[in-house]
Parts: sequence; structure tokens; C-alpha cells
Amino acid sequence: MTAFLSIAALLTLLVIGRLLWPLLRGSRGSTLTVAQLNSKVYRDQLQELERDLARGQLTEPAYAEARDELQRRLLEDVSAAPASTAVPVSTSGRWTAVALAVLVPLGAAGLYNRVGNAAAIDTPTARAGAAPEDVLRAVEHLAEALRKSPDNLEGWVLLGRAYARMERFADAAAAYERAAPLIQKDPGLLVEQADVLAAAAGDQLEGRPMELVKRALALNPKHPMGLMLMGMSAYRSGDHAGAVAEWDKLMAVLPPDSPEARQVQSNIDQARSEGKLPAPTAAPPVAAATGATVSGEVTLAPALAAQLKPDDVLFVIARPDDGSRAPVAVLRKRVADLPLTFTLDDSMAMMPERTVSKTKSVLLVARISRSGQPMQQPGDLASEPSAAVAPGTKGVRLVIDRQL
Repeated sequence: MTAFLSIAALLTLLVIGRLLWPLLRGSRGSTLTVAQLNSKVYRDQLQELERDLARGQLTEPAYAEARDELQRRLLEDVSAAPASTAVPVSTSGRWTAVALAVLVPLGAAGLYNRVGNAAAIDTPTARAGAAPEDVLRAVEHLAEALRKSPDNLEGWVLLGRAYARMERFADAAAAYERAAPLIQKDPGLLVEQADVLAAAAGDQLEGRPMELVKRALALNPKHPMGLMLMGMSAYRSGDHAGAVAEWDKLMAVLPPDSPEARQVQSNIDQARSEGKLPAPTAAPPVAAATGATVSGEVTLAPALAAQLKPDDVLFVIARPDDGSRAPVAVLRKRVADLPLTFTLDDSMAMMPERTVSKTKSVLLVARISRSGQPMQQPGDLASEPSAAVAPGTKGVRLVIDRQL
């Protein structure tokens, strides 16, 4: 619960910052509708989910469930908000900024209190979805609102996703087209649009869907769904070696031993067999990244040892000392490996543009995950974060001595 509230507070502050920046700079003559403000809030939350998926902190099923929950809430909120209700941005924008700084967090808290489920934070359970007729009504209201406010790009994306869930793929493709200025800059949205276009064409990937996938991978070469679709396209065309090459890249970004990784490995094995490809040779040791590393030792407080199993998952995580949650390096081991001597380098980065060597200083933490997932959960054991250290630092000591 505490972790959730901390993340929610951080996201709210980020949204407020984005909304207030143009106001405090004194932008002129613009308006934001209530629906657009809500869309911005949910858009930031969705992007955070997509980043967690790309970093391997969320599995595909968990990501899909969280994304669907966000969409459901926004559908209800957007359809309930009058499209014409606008917040004017005056020349100075000062009083509007103050109002937003107060109303956005209160509105977000009120919305969650109305449609959220606080008990589900600490005790994940299967939740019954909204009634089909309620969902259909919300989708129809959203479509009507967008006809009156066609410049709401986030709304068109949301409508496209809703249509895709209803298997109205032609309508979904049309909705995604209306959001083109937003989609062309976002690898996740490009892949979503490609998937919808392929479904609308009878599950045909070739042509424009693959053009969109390639554009997405140019923006983010490690996008999981983009790599999956690239491999699938090669496999269907009979290029088994090309399929294996793309899926090998995907294996490098999936959490080890996850259901997704096992499925992709099965696909690789099948492609190798059908293509009569030679068995993979033993991979050479991965060279430490060109650039500085951070190293040290992780130990476990003796009083906590009785709570753990040898196969419980141990993570050593480096985050930049700038307030960002996104790791620049993650090492996965087991409790049986403790005490652990570790080295974090650029080869352990989740995103190529965020690495140890490109960071001025990092904070290190060690955590034992009972769920096996990188995302922090109640009941996990962890060390206190280290002091900020510069790349190249050695001898950092982390002691796992507290329960979250």
C-alpha cells in the first residue's frame, strides 16, 4: 500500500509539473478541456506501465490487466465529463496554476476513491470487469465526445484500444489513424497500431503493419512486442534464421524463467527445428560494458535467514541519483548466492540510452523478491539504499536487513 501511494504521489507531481509549466511561463490563448486534463493524467500513468513492461518489471499479463483497468477508468471519466468544459489559460496563468495544483491531486484521489479498489493493492484478487453493456455505453459516449473534440489524440488512442478489445478492428484502425501525430513518436503506440492493422487485414503482418513495427524498433530497439512481431513476420515468410535472431533479442529483455520467456524459447526451438538450423554454440562471456562499472558485496542479516528459501530471487538494482525510478542496471541472482560479490555494468541496462556509464551518480539497493518480480511488493526484504556513488566506484556494501 505504501509503495503504491508513493508511486501515485510521484506520478501526480509529474503530471502537475507538466500542466503547470506552460502556465507559469505565461502561455496565451489556449484552453484545456476537463477530458483532456484527465487524458493527460492517464496517459502518464500508461507510459509508466509501458516503461515497467519494457524493463521487465511487469509481465505481459500483469501489464495488460493494469492497462485495461486504466482504460476502464478513463472511459468512465471521459464519457462523464462535458467536452465543452474548459480551463482557460490566461496570460499570467498564476491563479490557474494554483487551482490546478490543488484540484488535480484532489480530483485524482476522488476518482480513485470512486472507481478504485484500495483493498486490491495489498491483496491482489480477480476482479469482475464492468458489465458489457456499461462498457459499450462508455465507448459510445467516448466516440461521441471525440466527434465534438477531434483534436484529443489521447482520446482517439483510448477509443482504438476499446474497439480492439471488442474485436472491432476496422473501427480500431480508423481511431488509431486519427491519433497519428501522437503515435508516430511513441514506439509502444506504433506497435499497437501495427497489431490492430494486422488484425483488421485478417492477421496479415506484411505491408504497413511491419513498416510501423520497424519504425517502433528504430525508436526503441528493445521493445518486446516489436521484437516478437518482427520474429513472427520472419517465421511466416520462411526465414527461420531471421525469426531466431529477432526472438533471441527478445529473450535478452524478458525476465529469466518468466512464462513469456519460456514461450519465446519454445518458438525459437521450433524455428530452429523447422529450419534445420544448427544448435546454438555456447555464448562467449558477455563483455562488461564499455564504460565504468559499480561493484560491491551484498550480505543478509542473520536474523532474516530463516524466512527465506535458497531459490528466492535476489535483485541488485542501480538507479540514477536524480529521483528517477527507472533502473540503469539490474542483476538477478538467488538467495543461495549470498553473500554475493557483484559488478553492475552497461550490459545490464534496461534501455540503451540509460546506462551506468552515462549516469553521473547512482543509488544501489539489494532486494529479495518473494514473488520473483522486479517490482517491489509488500513482504520483500531489502537493504537501505546506498549513498550516491559515481560510476567506477568499488566496494559498495549492501546489507539486506529490513522487511518492506
